[in-house]
Amino acid sequence: MSMSGFCFECAIVFFLLLSFALSNVYFQETFDQDWKERWTIPNEDLGEWQYTTGPYYGSPELNHGIQTTSDKKHYLISSKFQKPLKTTLNKTLVIQYSYRNVQKLKCGGTYFKLFDTNFSPENFSAEDQYLIMFGPDECGVNGTPLHIILNYRGNYYKWRKNANFKIGERTKIYTLVFNPNNTYQVYIDMEMIDSGEIFHDFGVYTTKTISKIFSNERDSEIYFTENTEHENNSESASESETETETETESETESEGNSKEEIEILFEEAEQIDNPKYVSPNELHVFENLDYLGIDIFQVESGTIFDSFLICDNFTYAMEFANLVWKDQKKNEEKRWFIHHQEQQKLLQQQTYQIHLDQYTRDVERLEQNYESMFKLADQIFQDRKIVDEKKQQLQQLEDKSKIIQKRKKKDKEILDQEISLLNNQLLDLNNTLEIKCREIYLKARKYLGTDFRIVKDGTKRIKIKELYERVDSLKISKKKLDKIYQQIKDIYEGGMEWRNKKYFERQKEKKQKEKKQMKNKEFQINSKKEL
Repeated sequence: MSMSGFCFECAIVFFLLLSFALSNVYFQETFDQDWKERWTIPNEDLGEWQYTTGPYYGSPELNHGIQTTSDKKHYLISSKFQKPLKTTLNKTLVIQYSYRNVQKLKCGGTYFKLFDTNFSPENFSAEDQYLIMFGPDECGVNGTPLHIILNYRGNYYKWRKNANFKIGERTKIYTLVFNPNNTYQVYIDMEMIDSGEIFHDFGVYTTKTISKIFSNERDSEIYFTENTEHENNSESASESETETETETESETESEGNSKEEIEILFEEAEQIDNPKYVSPNELHVFENLDYLGIDIFQVESGTIFDSFLICDNFTYAMEFANLVWKDQKKNEEKRWFIHHQEQQKLLQQQTYQIHLDQYTRDVERLEQNYESMFKLADQIFQDRKIVDEKKQQLQQLEDKSKIIQKRKKKDKEILDQEISLLNNQLLDLNNTLEIKCREIYLKARKYLGTDFRIVKDGTKRIKIKELYERVDSLKISKKKLDKIYQQIKDIYEGGMEWRNKKYFERQKEKKQKEKKQMKNKEFQINSKKEL
């Protein structure tokens, strides 16, 4: 056994002997290897506890504790007092414990509760009535509220003051002292942060008697709560608050005297005992304290509870705090600093690895994008080739169409000229025929007179016969002319029909060409967008 170990064990033995001689220690726990024999976990689906010192601590012998291990879990565990506390009447009650958050706790409880002799460790649940609850509850960004809740006759009275503070990651020790004179003190890390009278700071406003004019006890309690709060506020008000109260009183006077009438009725009415009356000297008196239990829910696990103390001697509690916390503070800070540096390095490595993984994923994604872009570019190049070929074909068709249109135009001009010439010839033949017919008619009139059938002269008859023959030949010529005219007319009408047909075909080809041009333009626009 080393000298340091021998001295440390001697100090513990001496300290324990001195403590039992000078004070009553009801519960004391520093979590040695046999801690499971003293603590009970109920049979429920709860978070598991781990026996450990954590990554940093002051003393491996004194700073072992039980640690929460699973996130977003409910934790329940309890232990029986080594010495039952029957009553705190005319006694000082000191409640003290220490813990540390090796995790970055954002939301979770770190408090504990004290129960009486009726408590069942095997059936421990969050619904069990407790006598005292003490400790911080971390959940929020505006500091950590410290909870102190007292149970008196089944009613819970909360500490009305605010003591928000930052906890950090190193061990903190909390001490709560109830004195026989109805006062209390709260210590964090062996320094007092607040004190006062229990009766006033825990919001207890009840009267010893109540009036029968009230329909129930709740009306009396509300009435006296308002009056007592008004008295307490008027005693501690500043000058500015006094001015505000004066303005409020002037406003209430204008509303009527209903409240004064109620007070007169109350004073004149018969008074009876108030069943909810709390004596100023009884709120801090607790009887049959026999169990300590931890009932918490933690979003981020990792809290280590490493010491508890329930006694009636404040000096002993401070010596115990020196032993388990203050004397180990420097060693814990050294280990915490080393752990913090290691965590920073680990965090940097993790951050670097995260950035590296992200960079690798980005590079892979870019490579995939490049491949898809190259494929798209190849496809666009092929499509561009096809478009150029289609353009060449379209240009060739347009050139052919222009040549055909020129030919058609020339053929139309030639046809029109031929038709015009035939029309002129036909007109000339008609005119000539009419002239010759007129001449024959006149000659016949001259030779024959009015009726050529009665002519008896042979010479005249021969001439008349010649005239008839000429007339007949003229008639034959007219028939030929009519036939030629009809042919010319048929040719003309056929030409017009052919021209109309070609015109409609040309219009149809023009529309198809416009549709192709529109499709080519849309394709070019879409190709540019994709690029």
